[in-house]
Amino acid sequence: MIIITYTLNSSLFKETDVTEPLGQLCNVNTSGLLSATDNSTDVRGLLYGPISVQGTSFFAGIAAIFTILIAFVAPKIDMNMESTYEKGSMILGGEPVVYVAGIMYRLSALTTAMLMFMCTILIVPVLQAHQNALTVVEDSPTPESCEGLGLNEVDRLDRLQAMFIASAAAVVLVGVTAYSVRYDRKASRE
Repeated sequence: MIIITYTLNSSLFKETDVTEPLGQLCNVNTSGLLSATDNSTDVRGLLYGPISVQGTSFFAGIAAIFTILIAFVAPKIDMNMESTYEKGSMILGGEPVVYVAGIMYRLSALTTAMLMFMCTILIVPVLQAHQNALTVVEDSPTPESCEGLGLNEVDRLDRLQAMFIASAAAVVLVGVTAYSVRYDRKASRE
C-alpha cells in the first residue's frame, strides 16, 4: 500500500518541482467540460514539498522495511516488555537483546503507521482542491488543447482517491501486522 501511494503520487502532475510554475492544466470548467486553463490552485506543495505525501510515504517505506528486518532477524521479540532491572543492578535482567528488539520493533511499526497517517491527512486538502472534477459532464471528450498537459482533473481526482484509500489502508495494515506478530510469536513459543 505504501508503494502504491508513492507511485500514484509521482504520476499526478507533469511538473513535480514546486519551485517551477504550475503552467496549464486540463481542468473542468464551469460548464462541466474539460478545458486547458492557467488559473489552477497549486497544491503540489502538499504532494511534493518538504513535508509532503511523497516524503512521508518514502520514509514510511523505509520504516516498514526496517520493521520487517527486525521481525525476521531478531531471534525473539519481547512484545510484553518482560525484562526488568533487578534491585541494585545497572543492567537489565532477563534477555536485554530481546527486550531492545521488542522496543525497536514497536518504534519502527509506530513510525510507519504515523507517517502513513500523516500522508493520509496531507491528501485531504488536495482532494478538496480537486472537488470541481465531480461536476464533469459524463463522457465529455478531452479537447485537443489538453494534449501534452498531463492528466486531466478527473483522472487526478481518481488517483487522489486511490491514494487516500491506499494510505489509510496502510495505517490499518501496519497496526494489524504489528498486532499479529505479537500473537504469532507468543503462539510459536507455546
